[in-house]
Amino acid sequence: MDVIGDAPKAPGRPARPRGPGRRGRQVLGVVAVLGLLGYAVTHRVSAPPAAGTRPGPDLSAPAGVLTGRPGFGPAGLRVLLTGASLRIVDLHTGGQQPVSGLPDGVDGAHAAPVQGGLIVYAGGAGSVDSYLVRPGLPTRLVVRNGVALPSWDGRGLVVVALPLGSEQYAVTGQTLAGRRQWHWLASNHALVIRDTRYGLLVQDTDPPPDPQRLRLVRRETGQVLRQLRATTVAVGDESVAHLRPGCARRCVLAVTGLATGAATPYPLPDEPATGHGSLSPGGRWLAMTVPAGPAPGVPPDRPSSVAVLDLRTGTVTAVPGLALPPGQTPMLDWSADGRSLIVAVPGADTVRLGIWRPGTPRTPVTVLPTPYRADNRTSLTVLP
Repeated sequence: MDVIGDAPKAPGRPARPRGPGRRGRQVLGVVAVLGLLGYAVTHRVSAPPAAGTRPGPDLSAPAGVLTGRPGFGPAGLRVLLTGASLRIVDLHTGGQQPVSGLPDGVDGAHAAPVQGGLIVYAGGAGSVDSYLVRPGLPTRLVVRNGVALPSWDGRGLVVVALPLGSEQYAVTGQTLAGRRQWHWLASNHALVIRDTRYGLLVQDTDPPPDPQRLRLVRRETGQVLRQLRATTVAVGDESVAHLRPGCARRCVLAVTGLATGAATPYPLPDEPATGHGSLSPGGRWLAMTVPAGPAPGVPPDRPSSVAVLDLRTGTVTAVPGLALPPGQTPMLDWSADGRSLIVAVPGADTVRLGIWRPGTPRTPVTVLPTPYRADNRTSLTVLP
């Protein structure tokens, strides 16, 4: 069995974070629902946060700070906000439009784009149901008590469910029309979290492993191709970002290509290690929270922030004007062209949206002038 990669030891001096005034050099939102699925379909133990997982905003926590220049994003840039209300927000105009088609009484806790529509995950009492919503077509219940993930090209689905009385997940590939293409069974400790062009990524969930184990498997059979034992920070279409387990200071982050298993090391600043990140399409940038949470030697009231690592140069640049209360995790996603980072910062019962281009670090964050309603299940996903 090949190994995806293990975080290497630190070579050389770490990069230092650069503020907005100095020259600086993505996990689909689907992954956020996996912890919920781990509980809902097993009725036993909640899954730990998987790669890229971040909870909805803690509306009881102090509000984060997002400052910059008021304005809007480029034409065509849209995001999906989920929760009690499912809305598409046009970042070019600030307007929002509700997503229709779900059955009465069903709201979208999480969603992900597929060709011509959305897969919507509706959480209820002890279950997670998945619906395919496409304009002009009837809404289809894809799976009850399970999750349907988009295929890597958006043209199909990977359905993960726990059949009644079974101790194994059923993993099924199907077309958007519902025709089965392949099927196999996986241990209920191994949950599919993403489809890539190189295979399915499967995360150990129950009980929480230390270190985490992430496996790349053949999508049609579940055969293990490679595996990674490390702390996963972010999962992208082409690579995985990960840390040595237990690392707190002067950590080395490794980015490992799924195609080859080759790892590239990136020494991080003398900071507690990040625990949440998002890789940009194309693999140029990694956005990550700093610090990840309470750590030895860090004051418990220290705010957290977001930094962006340039994977070409190793430069780490702080996102200007953004600060979060200790332990609060921001919502992060990238535009389809990989050039703009979209951040959502929770308030009392709203989120404020900002857009920043790490390629122009002197430019402040563009902050949409109006906050948007949110709840504790709200998530952010950029639409293609």
